[in-house]
Amino acid sequence: MNLNFIIHLKRLLLAISSPMWCVLLFLSFGGQWVHATANDFLQLLQRASYSHPQVAMAQSQREGADGERQAAHWQRYPIPSFQSVTPQDRSRSELVNRFSLEQPIFAGGRIDAGIDEAEAKYTASQGNLDQVAVDLGVRLSTVWYEWHRQRERKMVLMDSVQAHQRLRDQISRRVKEGVSAQADLTLAVARLSQAEGDLQQAKSAERNLYAQLVQLAGAQIHYLSTFPVPSADQRVREAPSVDWREKAIARAPGLAKLDAEADAAAAEIRVKRGQLSPVVSVRYDYDASGFRKGSGVFLQVSAQPGAGLSGLSGVKASEAYYQAAKDARRSAELELRQMLDTDFSDYDSALGRIQSYEQLQISSREVAASYARQFVAGRKSWLDVLNAVRESVAADLSIIDAKTQRSQAWWRLRLRAFGLGEISKEPQ
Repeated sequence: MNLNFIIHLKRLLLAISSPMWCVLLFLSFGGQWVHATANDFLQLLQRASYSHPQVAMAQSQREGADGERQAAHWQRYPIPSFQSVTPQDRSRSELVNRFSLEQPIFAGGRIDAGIDEAEAKYTASQGNLDQVAVDLGVRLSTVWYEWHRQRERKMVLMDSVQAHQRLRDQISRRVKEGVSAQADLTLAVARLSQAEGDLQQAKSAERNLYAQLVQLAGAQIHYLSTFPVPSADQRVREAPSVDWREKAIARAPGLAKLDAEADAAAAEIRVKRGQLSPVVSVRYDYDASGFRKGSGVFLQVSAQPGAGLSGLSGVKASEAYYQAAKDARRSAELELRQMLDTDFSDYDSALGRIQSYEQLQISSREVAASYARQFVAGRKSWLDVLNAVRESVAADLSIIDAKTQRSQAWWRLRLRAFGLGEISKEPQ
């Protein structure tokens, strides 16, 4: 074999095994989120939300509302028609082909009201689209953090199972040596079984949440599943401003949708009232055949108030729908304010619990280690040791739960106050 080839091969192997080369490989393939920020997480939420089928459905509804809006504007233009009429005079067999063009002059305001109604419905469809996207972003961030919570709980519970296995082995040896009672081993086995059950429950919850995450994230699941939690939590430690509440109320697309629906209901009242008025129009007729062949221009007055007093009943029904739309808007605002108050409360509560649990975590670990030593010295019982270990595990789990609640509440508030726009563009 060529000596130069062997030398180059050794150099290549040394280069590949060097730490710097490993770092470069990590940055190229596994470190796509090394410099990730909260904006990157927000962009993932945005892409995942706007690619969801619910958003696609809302976009189609908006396109339909846009078509109805255009159709409403066309009502101002002349109305063409064509008809082929059999002559009333039976001695004539030639059909009368008539082309007509009718231009409304006065319609009791129903045309303008119809345009206003269509415009309001289009605005409502846009608000619905934005609301669906924000709701999906909130759901996605909540499920994402919940999935990571179960993953972290699983890791803690795996350590708990291993710790209880060591304790079982330790007490088993002491029982064989006649130093400890059989009841201590039974208690250790029971605690181990409980820890294993908790671990299985956490694994099951993790799988279920990942399935929900896949359904919500769609094509973005790979990026979301590998996105680091610390990057998403960059701004979470900054307490949400008090004015976020009013900003969320002011920009709430759901409230804008309900406002537009109320405007549409008000326009519908005007449409119903306009239908009670006669329509005055200019009509042009052209007979292409028949004994009256030729053209003529007429001033036409027509009225179709409906059967009996059905027109008045229609107006009263529209007024009731308008009032219902206003009530729905007030109810939705109260519900939104309650949700915001709950999120602020959850954030503050979680923040206070984190500080308490961090101290508890340190002390519980020290107590567990101390009790283990004192048990060997005969100053603590086996039950005290197992309880200390359980309290230490509970403290670890409590910190995970509190941090997750804090992050979920912060992102819910942020998304409702500013939508899915970039954090760097938030007004100060």
